[in-house]
Amino acid sequence: MIVALYEFIGVIMALPQVKDEELIEEIKQTTEEKQMSLLNIAEQVGVKKGIAQQKAQGLKEAISDILEIKFGVVGLELFEPVEQVTDIADLQKIRAGLKQARSVAEAEALIRTYAKERSENGPRN
Repeated sequence: MIVALYEFIGVIMALPQVKDEELIEEIKQTTEEKQMSLLNIAEQVGVKKGIAQQKAQGLKEAISDILEIKFGVVGLELFEPVEQVTDIADLQKIRAGLKQARSVAEAEALIRTYAKERSENGPRN
């Protein structure tokens, strides 16, 4: 769009060489600023996504630890569906629920609830 504006200005009026160079420099500067702004936005999105992924991974590790501590090897066998859950709120609910679970059956039902919800509704981020 900026290039089109420059072309339009070039057609309408002829600028002295110095002004022409100033205009070119201003266009370059504006373009660089916009690119930097877009890069900053992209970086911010990337950082937020990375933080969310790390948080999800930490929650999954906590869930795995809880399953192993409370139910041993049998508990670890319940972990596979948890790997598919990506929503942090769901992972937090699983972790909290597992702290209260008194049996493998309760833990399995809890995990199945959130894993099933995810598979029916598709991935949630």
